[in-house]
Amino acid sequence: MRENLTSSSYGEGLETGRASALVARQPFTRQNRIKEQLMLFSDRTSTHYLRSNQLRLYFSSIAYVLLQMLRRLGLEGTELAKAQCSSIRLKLLKIGALIRVTVRKVWVSLAGGYPHVELFRQVYEKLCAVPVRH
Repeated sequence: MRENLTSSSYGEGLETGRASALVARQPFTRQNRIKEQLMLFSDRTSTHYLRSNQLRLYFSSIAYVLLQMLRRLGLEGTELAKAQCSSIRLKLLKIGALIRVTVRKVWVSLAGGYPHVELFRQVYEKLCAVPVRH
């Protein structure tokens, strides 16, 4: 069964033994990544126009890449390090907040009843510590 799920069946041309060893170490990685991208609304083509559907797919792909970077840089060592995109969205990104805009600043006040505030703080501190490359 593993021989049918090897990388060579996806057109990469790896040898059967090596590919099955890769599949044994990381089972169904490609299928999981495709499923995750579908969770980010890439399966919806809501209009009859190619350009607008293509734009929606671009946004979904960008969101997936950003969540992968968040997973790699900010969520390492946390309970959400290997979580699916939908779990990260639900627990970390869907937060009730009040936004006030003044002349010089934008104030964001998170909801007081947010249950994952410590996880959010930990991820925020990790992301602030990452050096910016130009």
